[in-house]
Amino acid sequence: MKKEFYPNEPTCKAIGITDPTILLDKSLAILSQGVSLVAKCRNTGKMLGLALNEKTMPWDIELYYKLADEVKCKKIKTLLKFYAYVLRSTNLFEKFNVPKVFEITNLSVALEAQGMGIGNELVKSSQHIALNNGFKLMRIDASSLFTARICEKMNMELISEIPYNSYLDENGLPVFDIPLPHVALKTFILRLPDKNILRV
Repeated sequence: MKKEFYPNEPTCKAIGITDPTILLDKSLAILSQGVSLVAKCRNTGKMLGLALNEKTMPWDIELYYKLADEVKCKKIKTLLKFYAYVLRSTNLFEKFNVPKVFEITNLSVALEAQGMGIGNELVKSSQHIALNNGFKLMRIDASSLFTARICEKMNMELISEIPYNSYLDENGLPVFDIPLPHVALKTFILRLPDKNILRV
């Protein structure tokens, strides 16, 4: 993730995050939930893709803000506050009356493996994990155009779109200066059927 995801993720890249230690620590905590997926090369064992998945609850929104307040690094603080804002503005728990949401927090594919369908397969497999764990809703916050395209191919439902130039700081200036083709963070959801009616 340190080599493949954070240097290329649009919001991280835009604000110049060079030391993602805090983000990596958070990712390790998410991995400990045991619902994430890794795609590896069959021949070399090299990691080609990752779906960092987590089980989210209503109180996680405020925990995100709390973590942002506690962080000393201004750049990390800015990033965490943005994603806390995204969580609060969508608030899927109230909107869809669900007690928990399965979230693909990070969807990452190595540069040399892009275009091979790995991202699609990670999303499909994540869907099955969500279903088997009793979730009714799966979420992806697509910060890049490429992730958004995967969500669209999977027929996920777009429920929110936040143009990057509309997220402003205290001086009324855009926080992010992100070059094309990435223009917005799009939140997609997938409503999951009852486990006993899913067909593979």
